[in-house]
Amino acid sequence: MPALRTLVSVALLISAVACLSDTTDPGPRDAQMRVVNASNTIVSILVDNTSTLQDVEQSNVAAFFLAPGSHHLNIQGSGVNLVVDLTATSQGVVTAFVFNAADGTVGVTAIDTGAIAPAGKSKVRVALLSQAMGAVDIYRIQPDFRTPTKIQTPFPYLTTSPFVQSDSGSWEVYATPVGGTTKLITTGAFNVESGGRRTVVFMDSLGKPVVRIMPE
Repeated sequence: MPALRTLVSVALLISAVACLSDTTDPGPRDAQMRVVNASNTIVSILVDNTSTLQDVEQSNVAAFFLAPGSHHLNIQGSGVNLVVDLTATSQGVVTAFVFNAADGTVGVTAIDTGAIAPAGKSKVRVALLSQAMGAVDIYRIQPDFRTPTKIQTPFPYLTTSPFVQSDSGSWEVYATPVGGTTKLITTGAFNVESGGRRTVVFMDSLGKPVVRIMPE
């Protein structure tokens, strides 16, 4: 049976917060799988058909330490039964997002974390998974260029941007109405270290947009 599993929800930075131990695999468990519940429903998470995390609420993030290799992820909930196979690499992170499609159905998708930030540089990307935000523009302020710049345009719901590279240091990512300048929601200033990467995720919690900053 799997060992301790822990789930947390925080306003911004999310570190490694869960541990899964599979007694059938004696190898090192130095790969990480994250599951971000960006849907509007409570779900349960099964990994490799044996590890279960029940009642994962909206906007929460679960993290598991696993052996490198292929893993079977099953997301279950009211009217939901989703399956995806993910490959976790040694010292790497693979992230799966549970989301609401435009037609109201719940889906699951994974995004890669394979980008590398050279020494002295940092990378940031954005995933827009908030229905409550509606149509928005998303800007970043990066360490080597302090003028707000759109990270991608257009930026529709369920879009994940490519990584943007800058120097290491202070970033900010925020959303405005399309064509507007008023900040609807912002990360505030956050630091990304040399060689560091972050994914900024806009999602909903109880019908209101929230932001998560996830180290990669």
